[in-house]
Amino acid sequence: MTDARPARAALAVSPEAADLCRRQSGGRALALDFRELNLDGCCSFGAVVKLNWRAIEDIHADGDLVSAGDIDGIPLFCHHVIARFAEEHTVAIIARRFGPWKWLAIRSDKDPAMWCYFGDGAFGGKK
Repeated sequence: MTDARPARAALAVSPEAADLCRRQSGGRALALDFRELNLDGCCSFGAVVKLNWRAIEDIHADGDLVSAGDIDGIPLFCHHVIARFAEEHTVAIIARRFGPWKWLAIRSDKDPAMWCYFGDGAFGGKK
């Protein structure tokens, strides 16, 4: 069996998110982490996709991450499952705001919590 992981992912980044990344990075890389939610290890019912600031050494030690380019010089990585998902769906990093608070978020044409549930692409569906 061959490893069909993409070498690189294409993720969009809004200008507001890029500005927020420049202010928050602190010499770290941004990673989109992925984890399937399992009841007992045999049945997947969704996924958690989350943005994390991580040291570049941690990124290189994590074999599940692939390069997704950079955000104005800040390294961007994502889990290989997200990269496969991004081959068929739009995945973007955006900035959200509530009053004076701003944070980074992920936007997609499909809810990340349902990526595994519906079995698209990387999850055994249409690919």
